[in-house]
Amino acid sequence: MAVRKNLFHDARTREKIQTSQLVNRLMSYINGEIELDNGKIRAIEILLKKSLPDLQSVAIDQKIDAKLEFSWQES
Repeated sequence: MAVRKNLFHDARTREKIQTSQLVNRLMSYINGEIELDNGKIRAIEILLKKSLPDLQSVAIDQKIDAKLEFSWQES
């Protein structure tokens, strides 16, 4: 394996690692590998909401009134 040029992670990389650790912890709980109490589950949920975007559907209902005029000229 090649030697890394930068030995330290930037802030964005550290954030991604922490988020993946939270997701892995929840997956272990779901798979029955570990036990978590309600407080820990709630704390993980709060932290994930701060680090991952919520996927929400958005509906835009808008009426557009426009007139189009065409003029055709033959040469």
